[in-house]
Amino acid sequence: MSKKEVSTDQLITTILEGIEEVKGQNIDLLDLREIENMVCDYFIVCNGTSNTQVAAIVNSIQKTVSKKAATRKRTPSNRVKAGTRVAK
Repeated sequence: MSKKEVSTDQLITTILEGIEEVKGQNIDLLDLREIENMVCDYFIVCNGTSNTQVAAIVNSIQKTVSKKAATRKRTPSNRVKAGTRVAK
């Protein structure tokens, strides 16, 4: 990530794109903001069908975030509602 500030919505959207790019399944976005003493605001969970696919999901997220998150402009269409199932 670069020194440019990236919004939470942009980061979530970019992570979801990385997961979907390699066919991650059962994607859930958990909103943890209401829980006290949490180390994060959101948690994204998904499934893969094999160890190889899970590794591909991790690599895809890393590549997608490093390429897009620092330069992407925020638009209203990029907003993701927490608690929504995103899987196709």
